Amino acid sequence: MATGSTGVSIVPSSSEVNTTIGSPINAAWRAMPAVYQSLKIPLTTVDQTSHTIGNEGMKVLKKLGDVSLSKYIDCGNSQIGPNAESYDVHLSIVSQLTANANGTTKLTTNLVASARPLAYAQEYSHCSSKGVLEAKIIDELNAVLAKK
Repeated sequence: MATGSTGVSIVPSSSEVNTTIGSPINAAWRAMPAVYQSLKIPLTTVDQTSHTIGNEGMKVLKKLGDVSLSKYIDCGNSQIGPNAESYDVHLSIVSQLTANANGTTKLTTNLVASARPLAYAQEYSHCSSKGVLEAKIIDELNAVLAKK
């Protein structure tokens, strides 16, 4: 008889959103820091070689900037409302730009989130993206590029 222990690990899945931006990659890249700043996302990754920018892991409680987390992610619900509003949330949001052959730019944004109750010693569980934050990044980027 074999003995041992088994463990279960919940790995959050990611939400990847792709879109085409009608500007060259250099213009889009110069605009990306302003996009993240406008959404109150502190930058931990800025790689000009791979055109990757974002935050690969921040703890967030209740709001991201002035916006309730439950607008961006779904972590389930409890008796007091959306868990994203009351849980300790770990959020990663990273965008990468890739030049297209026709002079446009492909924008890929990847959001990964997990959460756990503040009051209990419990593992993080998966949260799903609602696609709103990724859409805001696209809208903000287009708005910044339109001003130039």
